[in-house]
Amino acid sequence: MRLKSFLMALVASTFSFSACAKEETVVAFAELPQQAQSVINTHFNPNDVSVITMEKDILDTEYDVRFSNGTKVEFDKSGELTKVDCGQQRVPDALLPEPVRKYIAAQFPKDFVTEWSKDDFRWKAELSNRLELIFNRKFEYVGLDD
Repeated sequence: MRLKSFLMALVASTFSFSACAKEETVVAFAELPQQAQSVINTHFNPNDVSVITMEKDILDTEYDVRFSNGTKVEFDKSGELTKVDCGQQRVPDALLPEPVRKYIAAQFPKDFVTEWSKDDFRWKAELSNRLELIFNRKFEYVGLDD
């Protein structure tokens, strides 16, 4: 019984610490890293930005940019693009690496990318047909997401 109580207290304190460790604030366009501003100015209409939030935790900072048409773009602390979600619209081709564009054009000529994202080990392209393709860090196709 004591072990069960201890484990429950440990889990509760872990969740409490995690919730307190994250801080989300609304920021102005000028507060985005320069690289993120450049991506938005080049591939999107900055006048269509509806809200920008900065999420900070102990280890990292991320920026989420939402547009009035529902598009969501995410950047890491240095302004590197980590996710583009255009709903059912096309992700701008220029945001996709050439090997990915070529692979999708050859294998899925009638479809286009609606979401492009990365994590520590891979990239994911969600297509207009709802398939989710996985690419490694070298942008080589490795399979479908389950």
